[in-house]
Amino acid sequence: MNKGLDKYDKELFIWCLKKCHNYLDAEDLRQDIYLQLVKAHSKNIIIQNEEHFLWKLAYYTWCKKVKEYEKRKKEITITAEMENIIKNDIDILKYVETEEIKNLLAINIKKFFEPLKTIVNLYYYQDLSIKEIAHKENMKESLVKYYLYEARKKLRRIIENEKF
Repeated sequence: MNKGLDKYDKELFIWCLKKCHNYLDAEDLRQDIYLQLVKAHSKNIIIQNEEHFLWKLAYYTWCKKVKEYEKRKKEITITAEMENIIKNDIDILKYVETEEIKNLLAINIKKFFEPLKTIVNLYYYQDLSIKEIAHKENMKESLVKYYLYEARKKLRRIIENEKF
């Protein structure tokens, strides 16, 4: 840390503590601010007003941490997913098997030739009726039914050949 900035260390930590409401998080934020300061100095950035630069850097570093926190908060964790399974009394083995089958089917559906892939997607993933699919794809309903029949047949074979 620059010797001229030592005088701001206590004030910076108090600011960090007010922002984080937690001693350990405030320490982390202060370290991140100093890391950004070191990076700025290593790039030979000319700083005319070090105090102003420090506080601006502190603010932007804190904003970045807040954005990262918000992003992490939105992501569902494996632990949260498992807690949901346990809370709802779901058979974990059955759940895992179902997820594996879904993934296997999704991978194999991508390998289907184009009209078949499109129809499966519209019917199973977009919940369109056979009549709506026929209208959208400009084909007869009987052809849509035939494609769905072929898709089910192929997928059934894939599942039967897989060992779970």
